[in-house]
Order: sequence, then structure tokens, then C-alpha cells
Amino acid sequence: MHIAGKITLVVGLAMCLIGAVMTAVGVWKGGGDLAALEDYEFAVENATSGTIEIVDDDGKGDFGVTFWVQGEYVDEDENGIWDVCDDTNITITQHPEVNTDWDWDDDEDNNTLGEFYYEVNDWYDGCEADEENKNLDLKERGYVKVGRACLACYSGTLEFESNATVSVTYDDPFLEQLGAGLLALVGGAVGGSSCCCCGGFIAIIGLIMGLTMKSPPPVTTVYQSTGIPEQPAAGQPPAMVQQPPGQGGF
Repeated sequence: MHIAGKITLVVGLAMCLIGAVMTAVGVWKGGGDLAALEDYEFAVENATSGTIEIVDDDGKGDFGVTFWVQGEYVDEDENGIWDVCDDTNITITQHPEVNTDWDWDDDEDNNTLGEFYYEVNDWYDGCEADEENKNLDLKERGYVKVGRACLACYSGTLEFESNATVSVTYDDPFLEQLGAGLLALVGGAVGGSSCCCCGGFIAIIGLIMGLTMKSPPPVTTVYQSTGIPEQPAAGQPPAMVQQPPGQGGF
């Protein structure tokens, strides 16, 4: 096999190995981070009041907290609102200052920044009783989402009171872990598979090169005499050249 083909083949196989390792590490890391979300601890659990410390690391305002109650999404009184929301009243008694740059609502009466507001899915109007308006992230633990609070809060203390027992998750650490898990999965799957594909392509090229290219013949060096007469040593007279006697001379 031609040496160029061997080198190309080895490079391709090495890239395939690196890609396989990247994929395995990405899936392992991402899967672990996402699986850990199922056991994510509540900042406040099964209480009618509580205090949460908001830590705004970037100084731009946090996403805040989410309120959950045990139950299901049903609308038995058929008023168009989920019953778990009708039965839960939450008041924010204290919250940190908020970043008003987040107030993208043109309504001057909008006061959701920092305060509690009903929300199941952010693309619906609060707790509208619609089959698509359900949050089942914690369904296995028996919880449904009813709302959020402290949107755009800077660092500080959040305090709340509720007429019903609620549990609260601090969203920013949750979202950071979720983002890290998804990034690891995508990075491992896309980056690793891309590396494997490129390595496989290069390996195939190397195999073809090695089987089709011919090695050059060995170079043979031929030494030839220059025919230059030996020169006399320094200080010696040149040798006399004797002429044969002429025929018939004296």
C-alpha cells in the first residue's frame, strides 16, 4: 500500500475514534443532566408562605420562580379556567427591585414584573382551560403549574403568602441545568457524528489511494570514472614519455 494512502487512512480512522468518544461523552453528560431534573428540589415545598433568595449573577434580572400545586388540570365548573388556578391565590409580600427593561408590554398597567401572575404555558392567556394549555413537567410527582413570580428580579429576597399549599421552584438554576444538558446532547450528537462522517470519508479516500497508487521504483546510483589523469604530486617533475625509436633512424 502506498505510504500516502496509509497516512490518510490512519488519519480518517483516528477522526472516527474521536467522533465516537465525543458522542459517548455528550450523551452521557447530557443524559445525566436531564435525568437529574426529575429530582430537582423545590426552593419551598408544600407551604402556604415562604422566602426565596434570588441570586442574579449577571446583574440583568432573573427569570424568577414557578409555583406548583398538587392536582390535575380540570375545569369542573366550566368557567374556562383551570380549577387549580381558581382555588389558588398567591400574594407577593416582598420582592427585589426589577429590571424594567424587561417590560416589553405596551400596557402601562402591566405589573407582572416582580409580582405573581397566573401562567401554565406562556403562549396562553393565564390558566385558560384548554387541552393544549397544560404543563406536565412534574406530572410524575403529582404537581401542576399555576403561575410564576419575580420575573426580571435583581438579587434580593422574595417573600410570598398563599391560601393553598404550594411548592416553588427557582427557575434560573433549573434552566441552566436544562441548557447544559441539551447543549451536551446536541454537541455530542452533532459534533461527534460530523467527526465520524468526515473521518470515514477520509479513511475511504486513504484506502483508495493506498490500493491504486504505485510506489516509485528504487533509485540506483551509478558511479562513473571521469577519465582525468592523475596529477603529479607538488614539486615533482612530470614523467617523461618515451617515444619508440623511429624505424631506420640513427
